[in-house]
Amino acid sequence: MSGNISGRLDRDTASRSFTKRSPLGVRIMLAAFAVLAIAFAVLAGVNIDAQRQYDAATQTLTENLETASRNDADLKQLLTSQHELDARFASITGTSAVLLPQISESTTYNAQVSKQLTDLVQQQVDADAAKNDSQQSGQHGEQPKSLDSLTEEQRKQVEELLRSNEELGKSEDSTNESNGGQGERENNSPSRPSNVKPW
Repeated sequence: MSGNISGRLDRDTASRSFTKRSPLGVRIMLAAFAVLAIAFAVLAGVNIDAQRQYDAATQTLTENLETASRNDADLKQLLTSQHELDARFASITGTSAVLLPQISESTTYNAQVSKQLTDLVQQQVDADAAKNDSQQSGQHGEQPKSLDSLTEEQRKQVEELLRSNEELGKSEDSTNESNGGQGERENNSPSRPSNVKPW
């Protein structure tokens, strides 16, 4: 009789031990899935925020290119805007390691375009400042606001870059529509073209 009781106790103990081990394994698996889910959520959040910043920065870049192509462009104001824009692009590209390839490549390209425009405007501002410094004290005037003093080649570079952005923006919109209309951009922006000539 005591042997039967002892045998049942052993089986009950083994059953309870087995029951305790199973939930532990399940909890480990659930914890692993939770960690993965959190990681994916964080990455998705970073990419969504980067896309939003990219769209806003690219809109500003397009506006600055249009401004630079006008004869009444305020070089000082444009240069200030470009410095801020370069910093915004740098902030986005700083997280490129966790960005989707499309966002990373588009941001890198537009950051290069922005830097080229900044360099061009900076050169002209410096040239205008040097020209003003050489004038006689009684002839000092305001800082030139127009791009008229740009060389013809420089003006063509700005206009060519603006045309390229417009064409590539249309191409990008067409690609988005063919992929199921994942969302229209508020601006015409390039992704990473190969047909834009370097400065």
